[in-house]
Amino acid sequence: MVTVVQQGANVVVTGSGAIDLSGLSLNVPNVGGLVAIAPGSAFILFGQGQLDLYTGVSGPSSFGQGGGTSASSASGSAVGIEGAEGFLFVPAGYTSSTPLGVSTSTYDGLTLSFLGVTPGIYKWSWGTGVNQNFTLQIGATAAPDGGSTIALLLLGAAFCLAGRKSRFANSCGAKHAGEISDPRL
Repeated sequence: MVTVVQQGANVVVTGSGAIDLSGLSLNVPNVGGLVAIAPGSAFILFGQGQLDLYTGVSGPSSFGQGGGTSASSASGSAVGIEGAEGFLFVPAGYTSSTPLGVSTSTYDGLTLSFLGVTPGIYKWSWGTGVNQNFTLQIGATAAPDGGSTIALLLLGAAFCLAGRKSRFANSCGAKHAGEISDPRL
């Protein structure tokens, strides 16, 4: 899974996971690559170091209208995709299905709009296995994390209960606050 998000004044690309290379063909081993993003050709390369280029990937041929923009900085192993040509880039000498550490690239002082990316989820695949895909998520996540969800539910319940108590006291003919005289309630 790879994410592209706005973090303050910068755009940050982060990815990790394992990649099953079954079904792909090694095209060019041990090459260098430019850490950049080019939405118009569905190209994104993040991390740093030499790469092996594989062919056989299918999926979207773009994820926006932008041309190419080089990253300001990068860390971790180089990984990427070029969807228009069906290329997958993995670290040189990568052993299929082994976990990759976290890799990043940062675009200082730029926005998602400037890069020309279209928010959404894009997926390329080359088989039906669990790790035979490359998923790119551009923009904020669709659902809040579990902690935020629980906090929002508790806050909503508190407001609901507070409103219900007030409504019962005011609309059920109670003589005193908290006293309910309607037997149906």
